[in-house]
Amino acid sequence: MKKIFLTLAAVLCCAMTTTVFTACGDDSDDSSENPAAPEFLGVATRYYIVVDSMMAELCDYTLTYYGDDNKLVTEQMKWTYDKSVKGSYWIKDVTSVVMPALVGAKMNVKLKEGAQLEGKRVGNYRPIVKRMYVTGLNKDRSTAFERLLDIGETSTSFGGSAEKIPAQIELWEQHNGVINSSYIINQNSSVASNGQIK
Repeated sequence: MKKIFLTLAAVLCCAMTTTVFTACGDDSDDSSENPAAPEFLGVATRYYIVVDSMMAELCDYTLTYYGDDNKLVTEQMKWTYDKSVKGSYWIKDVTSVVMPALVGAKMNVKLKEGAQLEGKRVGNYRPIVKRMYVTGLNKDRSTAFERLLDIGETSTSFGGSAEKIPAQIELWEQHNGVINSSYIINQNSSVASNGQIK
């Protein structure tokens, strides 16, 4: 009987030793099983602005915005009418591999030469939509983070006679644009205000 217990004890001891060494072996650092975190590339931004179609017909819009690699770009906006958004839209995609990234825009408005205002109505003097869709990208093009930002503060929608457009434009000029704001986007997705674009 004593021999049976000793044999059983020896077998259990061997089994436990084998289990311990096998478990320790599983802790080895194998790079194929534990791939490194994706390397960060930069930020892609889509600017999306919608204005009332009558405003787009009567006015010229100029936008100064942060383009590729934080460079300020100014261009005259060309609108595309879309019944589903009840207005005319403008879209621009830019990418920055310079970090921290800068995003933001300033919009200026002026009446088109010879614009006829009498008897016309505007659904909304101010932009209907003014958004920036910001996506952090890794080098493998996977998404690191996503943020949705407004260009400027949210404002009450209102419209009326087209003959009031000149007064609206004068007011916007006093505030350095109908919309104007910018942000700093960091690699960890944090966002900080960067004030207005000059």
